[in-house]
Amino acid sequence: MSQSEENTLTEADFLYDKEVVCPLCAKKIKVRVVKRSGLRLIKQDSDSLPYYKYINPLFYDVWLCNHCGYAALESTFLNELESQEQELLYQKVSSHWQYREYPPLIPLETALDRYKIAFYCAQIRGAKENEVSMLLLKMAWLHRLKGDSEIEKRCLAKSVAAFKVLYEKGDFPVAGMNESALVYMLADLSHRIDEEKECLTWLGILLNDRQAKPALKEKGRDLKYLISEEKKKAG
Repeated sequence: MSQSEENTLTEADFLYDKEVVCPLCAKKIKVRVVKRSGLRLIKQDSDSLPYYKYINPLFYDVWLCNHCGYAALESTFLNELESQEQELLYQKVSSHWQYREYPPLIPLETALDRYKIAFYCAQIRGAKENEVSMLLLKMAWLHRLKGDSEIEKRCLAKSVAAFKVLYEKGDFPVAGMNESALVYMLADLSHRIDEEKECLTWLGILLNDRQAKPALKEKGRDLKYLISEEKKKAG
């Protein structure tokens, strides 16, 4: 692609419609999917929040049925629901739901609304910690983008709690992370919610892990240095 062609790209160029069947009401719906192959990464926060040129894929990561209100992350939306889960979702979501249309390009506030619905659905059906932890983390990222640090920290604290359960279970990978990567994530998120003692404990585990990659350990050392500098400034 030439530079002139790239300069004309818009958010819509990175999206396409896909027809799927809702696992709750069995109706055909259209969902918006991000063309991952064309994404241009600009930067990434230390806890893996990515920033892309032209589009924020995070805004489209929740699929939602306009008919019954069932919502979940793209990675889990099509999973079969057990009869008990269906019954609870019909009772607590669908019975109160009114059909709604969403704009073709999803803004931040609309994305947040969709995540809240997905999280509510996840709670109702007793979703596993792996799914819950990622929903909470992504909701925290959205609040960071919004500039709402208070709600961001609340979401991060809940995400940390869920990630801890997964770490203790030891069933890796967790959300695509091996054990070392999850330990670093726990350290980083603990620092972000001002749990410095917890953060240093996780960093100690990481830096003594012989299986951890050198680049990950370097990130751990950088975080430890940052905490040290913050303590000096605080007196």
